[in-house]
Amino acid sequence: METKSMPSVLHEYNFKSIEEFLDAVTHQKCSYYASHFLAVEEGELAQVDDSVQHSLQIFKTLDLSTEEHFFPVYRGGPDYVYKDWKLSPLARVLMLVDGDPTNVREIARKQTELIDRMLNHM
Repeated sequence: METKSMPSVLHEYNFKSIEEFLDAVTHQKCSYYASHFLAVEEGELAQVDDSVQHSLQIFKTLDLSTEEHFFPVYRGGPDYVYKDWKLSPLARVLMLVDGDPTNVREIARKQTELIDRMLNHM
């Protein structure tokens, strides 16, 4: 009978400080990229940051921890680097409901889609 051995190292982490480790733990539930969720084109990346900033203000108004729900990351393509955001599930839903404040038609479409999903899954 053949036995399978476990790998000797499952994950190797090289945190330089306890703060880096705590940041990683705090942001582990941030699993959605704002740019993917908002489906913006390369030339519209500034809209991502505008939408996130608006959502951050809403979280602050509600006294919710922004650090646990929004995490800035830098991503890139072959010829560019841009700022993106990783979002928690709660931040993702808020951005779905709130959307881009300059695009009322898109907000209405996303809100209608969300309400329709909620009503059809109850």
